[in-house]
Amino acid sequence: MNFGEKLLTARQAAGLTQEQAAEYLNVSRQTISNWENSKTYPDILMSIELSKLYGIDMTSLLEDKAGSIGNVREILKRYDYAKCAKNYRYLLLLVIPRILISLITNERITGGDPTVILIGSILSLIINLLQAYFIYLLASEDERFKKAAILYACSSVVATIAVFVSINHLALRSILSLIGLGITVFYVINYYPANADLLSALDSALSAKWLLIKKLYLITAIITCVAPVLVFTPVLLTAILAIAVLVVVVYIMELIALSKSSKICALYAEAVGKSMEDEPQN
Repeated sequence: MNFGEKLLTARQAAGLTQEQAAEYLNVSRQTISNWENSKTYPDILMSIELSKLYGIDMTSLLEDKAGSIGNVREILKRYDYAKCAKNYRYLLLLVIPRILISLITNERITGGDPTVILIGSILSLIINLLQAYFIYLLASEDERFKKAAILYACSSVVATIAVFVSINHLALRSILSLIGLGITVFYVINYYPANADLLSALDSALSAKWLLIKKLYLITAIITCVAPVLVFTPVLLTAILAIAVLVVVVYIMELIALSKSSKICALYAEAVGKSMEDEPQN
């Protein structure tokens, strides 16, 4: 019995019509029909609601879905989603402080006040090291998180050093900034795909968004590298504006992605009766 057939049997056993199920789930009758014919598939949140409505086992339902759309059973068993939800919440809480501190350390906003920039840089380092720590806690789920955490911490330290030597050593600051940017690129290509893979079995759309954030981050890095070459050219202002817009977009998308990732992981862990205490510690 495939995923669609199981949904059909479960609905009929629950004594519900497609219209009644659709009304309860706040979807169209056609959507219910598509699920039962395996034309489309519900995401993790809707799968949880279906399991509650039909009184069927959540794990069994997802495993049947896995058999219909590809082998994701091992993905579901690989991760401790309760632990992931907890760390996503911590990372989510750090996004706003990161945004505020990035504004404080922006010379164009602060007017280049050395004291403000240095204090902001120290605060930024503390926040970034906390971020690296919470990313590192996900290393038991995927080795790339460990690499990402180390790279993020190194990038943050280099960026802070660059600020401290910037007053009288602008050339050295530029070199350090480029080194930090290079490290950040390696962080990006490890961190965002790791998140995408972790969520691929739960929400393919959210998984794709993590990969999109990676692409936008890399585009921002490329423009940042090219911008210094454009000094005294009309294109420079456009490049600076593009960087600013992309940074804002990336922050907002990451904020949304972390929020959804935390919610989805928590809901899945609750639905299948998992908790961090039940999982073996690596």
